[in-house]
Amino acid sequence: MIQTEPIEMIEVTRLIPHPLSLQIYGEPHNTTNFEELVESIRSYGVLEPLVVTTKLVILSGHRRARAAMEAGIERIPVRKVKRLSKLAQLELITTLNHHRHRLPSEMVREALAIEKLEHSTNQKTIFPNPSKRKETLATRVGFDSKRSFEKAKKIVSSNDQSLIELMDQRTITTAYRKLYKRGGFSTYSSIIKPSDNWNFSPVQYPRIDKSESHGYIPGDIYANCFWYFVKPNDLVVDPMAGSGMAKHVYEHRHEWMGTNIYDFRLMLFDLTPQTEDIEQHDLLKGFPVDKADYIFIDLPYLGMANKTYSNKKQDIANMNESAYLKAITRIAEACADAQKMGKLCTIISPNYTDHKKQKVVNIVEYIRESWRSVGYKLYLETYSSRRIQSSQGVTMAKLNNIAKERRLPLTDMTVIMTFERI
Repeated sequence: MIQTEPIEMIEVTRLIPHPLSLQIYGEPHNTTNFEELVESIRSYGVLEPLVVTTKLVILSGHRRARAAMEAGIERIPVRKVKRLSKLAQLELITTLNHHRHRLPSEMVREALAIEKLEHSTNQKTIFPNPSKRKETLATRVGFDSKRSFEKAKKIVSSNDQSLIELMDQRTITTAYRKLYKRGGFSTYSSIIKPSDNWNFSPVQYPRIDKSESHGYIPGDIYANCFWYFVKPNDLVVDPMAGSGMAKHVYEHRHEWMGTNIYDFRLMLFDLTPQTEDIEQHDLLKGFPVDKADYIFIDLPYLGMANKTYSNKKQDIANMNESAYLKAITRIAEACADAQKMGKLCTIISPNYTDHKKQKVVNIVEYIRESWRSVGYKLYLETYSSRRIQSSQGVTMAKLNNIAKERRLPLTDMTVIMTFERI
């Protein structure tokens, strides 16, 4: 029996999208008839309360919440549910979406999420009869047969966006025949971007920790870097591993490597480890291993992450501008000590707009100069949006107005700089 609280009005900007909902159904503004929903809410408000956890994570109503933001509605009705397990949350998300027309690809992603949760939590109650597991799963997510489900699953697993769209717009059989003619698989994944613009909608690998106190990069960026810069059996080192997204993406490499799947060695370190898979190490004291084939560093962004990881003075997230720039130089030296000629090192950072001092700190150019000064050349530069404009709440509107008034644009673009040791 689900326990609920009375309906209350909550600021829409406080609500948090559930990552599983975004993974399964995509960004709300990309769904069918979204503009009509915005106009309806602008005229009549949100009539049906959203279902949220006590921590204001949305279980049902992602489209209504986003539409309310678009319509300029500040407070909307919600009903909180208490003490739900991960399994119960997933069941509620999928069950409450069964009233609307869902695309076959969405139904497959529901099934994959259920399978993943069963594996990670050992919840055998999901499928009490193992011999009828596939039939039960197919029926549960809305397929008329196990055969249709298996075909649709192969199409989604191919990661070929053209085939997935063909299935959703026409029939499973039409897309499956085309897949079969190609040999039953695709040689690429839609997660892997063919250009230098690495934007992801929806994000395939969203936040894996429970913290909302600091930012994170989508795991999709790791997948692209690993695809383009890592060879089989390479030693890959992430010395600022954060929540361990690198390992999460590596363990799911069958989803983005397709038929080209291969293994490489991955080592994770951090000044303040968040999981048992990450070893403690201070990068400012030197590189954690003698040699590395590929280095991946997602720097804590200047002025944006103060004391969100730790209170340590040696944590560069807590440093002022002068100390931060000196730390970058030291990190470049540490990387150079661990890499031989031809090896690659990727650094991720945006520039920083300091609205208090009303200036732009060109962190990206400083990184380029630092890595060049210790024996690297720029190998490739790619770009990815930080998606800060995806939230159009009151706070974001104020920041946008300040940026325009001061003629200092907000920092939205993350630059992914990959250097080659020379």
